[in-house]
Amino acid sequence: MTNQKASGNYNAQASEGSVAIVHINGVSLEQFAPLVEELGVTKAALKNFFNTLQQHNIAPEEYDYKLREIAEKYLGMLTNLESIDTDNPEVQHILKQAEQALQQGNFDQAEDLFNKASEKEELAAKKLKEKFNDKLLSAANAKAQNGELKLIQFNYKKAANYFQKAAEIAPPELTLLIATYLTQAGVALLEAKLFSKAEPVLQRALQINDENLRDDHPIVANSINNLAALYRIQGEYDKAEPLFKLAIQFREKAFGPESPEVAISLNSLSVLYSSQNKHEQAEQLLIRALKINKNALGAEHPDVAFNLRNLAIINSKQKYYVQARELFKQSLNIYENFFGLEHPKVADVLKNLAGLYYRQRQYNQARPLYQQSLKITEKVFGSEHPDVIETLNILAELYYVQGNYDQAETLLRQALEINTKVLGKEHPHTNAIEDRLGLLQSNQCKSILNRISQK
Repeated sequence: MTNQKASGNYNAQASEGSVAIVHINGVSLEQFAPLVEELGVTKAALKNFFNTLQQHNIAPEEYDYKLREIAEKYLGMLTNLESIDTDNPEVQHILKQAEQALQQGNFDQAEDLFNKASEKEELAAKKLKEKFNDKLLSAANAKAQNGELKLIQFNYKKAANYFQKAAEIAPPELTLLIATYLTQAGVALLEAKLFSKAEPVLQRALQINDENLRDDHPIVANSINNLAALYRIQGEYDKAEPLFKLAIQFREKAFGPESPEVAISLNSLSVLYSSQNKHEQAEQLLIRALKINKNALGAEHPDVAFNLRNLAIINSKQKYYVQARELFKQSLNIYENFFGLEHPKVADVLKNLAGLYYRQRQYNQARPLYQQSLKITEKVFGSEHPDVIETLNILAELYYVQGNYDQAETLLRQALEINTKVLGKEHPHTNAIEDRLGLLQSNQCKSILNRISQK
């Protein structure tokens, strides 16, 4: 065929080994059989290609390149269509209809059929996603239940691990639930005294809650209070104080100024002030918290015992030993009645009371209380818990000041063995125990030499 320019339909020119698309001409579609064969498309599809070129005012000299480009994409579509994997018979049928529409050049119909298939698959996917999320939620809840189980067994480290796994498993769109799990994990890590691990967990929980709730929401206040407590424990008082004050402000607005929730933050801020030796400020906050809890919860509630214990600590620091002793005993009595004789809270107060006697050099009164506290802690947490190591060190010091060097050495060696196993030989706490042990042995030698010289 020769190149001619006209109006109406399209013309094509055969060249050696191929067919070149040229320009519009009044030639019937049947004359394009060589082109159909070369491009590997149907006549109906080819006709649609030509219509597309004309509708978009493609210059005739570009027909050859453009038509081959369209044909290549068209054939790729058919190939991709064969690779679509669906187990939905209805969608399979629709896709087959779409393929036929493509081959027949009915591109508008093919478009409608593809949309129909997509909508059906999207709907099916949403249903599957709902089921999938239900499964994820169930799995996360099961992990969280194990976290709760470990809490009642006082295995805080393992509880934290379960809560963190629950946060990882939970559907990502359930942000507040994830924050709840993270909060539970962070608080458990605080109880386990794993402070460096608790910080990023509590920070993330606060971030999520702050992004999804209003500023003064009670949950946000809880997150702020937890993070402030961590900073207080780590001695970062400048970070902790404004957070505690903010938590008080939020809780007063949310619950009212006489609520137990406010008392929690008052107590927390008082502990911070006590750590800074601001005893008068701390005592005022504690007295207010104690009054709130007694009125709201009753005089025998554990939160009342907690307030009494902290008030006793402040009195002890100010050397008001008689008042402190009575407050410790009141706290201990409430805890024992509420939790039983072998609870960590009971162990804590026993150690506090023992420390009070120790500062007054009433060593015989202090020793059995330390021993009782140690026994409870070992039973509840195991022999490698930080509180066990701390109490062993205190008892060793008590035996040392009483001149019982052998017993002091035994306890220090026990503490050293545990610390080395848990924290490693190079850890500063391990080194500190080694130094104390060396000093003890040196003093023992001096004592022996003195006794020999006196004979």
